[in-house]
Amino acid sequence: RDARHLWGRGAIETRNIIKSELGTSVNVVACGPPGENKVTMSSLLADGDASGSGGLGAVMGSKMLKAIAIKKEALRPKAARPRELSGLVRHFRRLVGERCRVTNWFERYQPVVDAKVIKNLCWGCPGPCIRISWRADDGTEGKFFCQSAIVYQTRARKYYGDEGDVPFRITKLCDDYGLDTRAVHVAMSWLSRCHHEGIISEEDTGLPFSQEGSMEFAASLLYKISFRKGIGEILAQGIEQAAKATGKGAEGYLSELHHKAGQDELYGPRLYIVNGLLWAMDPRQPIQQLHEASTLVEHWVDWVEGREGAYVSSRVVHDVSARFFGSAAAADFTSYEEKALAVKKIQDREFAKESLILCDMLWPVLTSPNTKDHVGDSALESRFLSAVTGQDVDEAGLYRIGEMVFNLQRAILVREGHQGLQSDTLSEFTFEKPLISHFMNPNMLVPGRDGTPVSRMGSVLEKPGFERIRREYYQLRGWDASSGRQTRAGLERLGLSDVADGLQLLSNGRSL
Repeated sequence: RDARHLWGRGAIETRNIIKSELGTSVNVVACGPPGENKVTMSSLLADGDASGSGGLGAVMGSKMLKAIAIKKEALRPKAARPRELSGLVRHFRRLVGERCRVTNWFERYQPVVDAKVIKNLCWGCPGPCIRISWRADDGTEGKFFCQSAIVYQTRARKYYGDEGDVPFRITKLCDDYGLDTRAVHVAMSWLSRCHHEGIISEEDTGLPFSQEGSMEFAASLLYKISFRKGIGEILAQGIEQAAKATGKGAEGYLSELHHKAGQDELYGPRLYIVNGLLWAMDPRQPIQQLHEASTLVEHWVDWVEGREGAYVSSRVVHDVSARFFGSAAAADFTSYEEKALAVKKIQDREFAKESLILCDMLWPVLTSPNTKDHVGDSALESRFLSAVTGQDVDEAGLYRIGEMVFNLQRAILVREGHQGLQSDTLSEFTFEKPLISHFMNPNMLVPGRDGTPVSRMGSVLEKPGFERIRREYYQLRGWDASSGRQTRAGLERLGLSDVADGLQLLSNGRSL
């Protein structure tokens, strides 16, 4: 349908207009002006304020596609084995219990004002969750939790004292424009550093730095990025390009702010060694993969600190590592032993999980308060897949699916210029600058040998150790260990001979 009357409008506004035209029985996903203007940090927004980042808004904008609307009546899937599925849901509920695995974080760090917070669980969710909406004083409501809720919180609190609805309003402004809040956070932090060092000024940028933390400052910045106005033109190209274009040493102030694809270092490898390869092998922040080890350790920290209800002991970490990470040796978070195998297991599991569209808040179920050993069920996803589709898939079969998807992504990256080993790298600060703080794990504790608590404060990722586990990882993948390139034998083993043919064409200098 013609979208000229929607072009230039925000994603939330577009969603509301389409629903007013087609009725509330449609689900809508839309991009905002940044997508139309091909801003690299543009995102998509769907019903329930579900967002899709990674520049997806720019993909739709480049195709002159404003929105997609789907009738709900067309989406009524039925499980092939409904009785089996019901039993699995009961099993899942027993495993996860009544308390979300991230509830402790929520209670410690997320500001909750009872009069403004509304539970906002996804439709059909069988487990506990912290997903909430915020109700502002003017009656506006919208999803507001996790990173997107705190993107402007510290700045607003510093400026206003009591930030009130300002962080929520900025989050909703990002949503309506269709901007990735994590990329916005990195851009704000870099701009603040550059201004503090005298590299940029209010006159240069048109940004009211004297009001940083105010609604006016954020609104001005988001507008400039969304419509590529002034400094927004260079920021729209990505933070790396913006730093290069600015000059005057601005690139130096990206250190620790920018890790990959405009994303900051979250759950980084200086604290969690296993996450080093996860960061290196993905084109952007692989947040679902990073959560596996980090969330396990954060629950273990609760146990170390004696928090009420904590049950993830050093023994549980040992047993979870053996079952989910491929080796009990991975339970030593100060060692590089068996980290390559753990990375492969995490990636294969997470790529399969993402293909199943399972929520990262609850899956995989690594631990359980209600099992004797407190270890979760590593076969759960495959059992759900079998019940829904009627096709029997065991745990190994599900991992094979994840491995196929991962290898397909790798081949696409190669087509787009990925250079194997030369591209599987990390920012130099990871190897050079000691770790001094971590938001989610303030004391930077990890299980060491035999589960003994060890602080990683002052640590770096050791480059020789990283390079060793990278070689081991290539070998486990069946790739060429010296170059990081996929091999025909490895791809054919996964039934991807057509992908191998395509990569052969590329190596011969022909286009696909």
